[in-house]
Amino acid sequence: MPSFIVPMAIRYVLVSLAITVVITAVVTGLMTFGYMSDKPSSLSHLVVMGAGMWAGVYFAKQAGRPAEWRECFRIGALLTVLQIAFSAVVTIGFLLLPGGGLDEIQANLDPQLIGVLTAVLIVTGLIYWVGTAGFIRIGSKSALAKKKG
Repeated sequence: MPSFIVPMAIRYVLVSLAITVVITAVVTGLMTFGYMSDKPSSLSHLVVMGAGMWAGVYFAKQAGRPAEWRECFRIGALLTVLQIAFSAVVTIGFLLLPGGGLDEIQANLDPQLIGVLTAVLIVTGLIYWVGTAGFIRIGSKSALAKKKG
């Protein structure tokens, strides 16, 4: 791991938070004014893309070279764990709000559902990991390409 992994991870979480806040505000505004009737479920991938690209740019600025694939996957694993923990805290926070749906989840919780949710979380985690690694690589290469060009 590079020596700058801690500041990189902190900034990754802050960028993820900023993107999440902006997306939430935009979706809430669109739903409030009737331009959307349902919450889109795939917008969380924008967080992975944006924060991963930013992490790649930060890597390139600190290391002066593009990130190698093995570095991308190791750093991506750490950042994915942070992203999943951050997402879990945000989700639990929203569930605890009045009308957040915690009562419905508790009423309908059964072992089959827990198995399905576990499988979905594992697949989502793998997608986040590969996505983060890929966007770290893309971000680090594009930062150096801009510097040269």
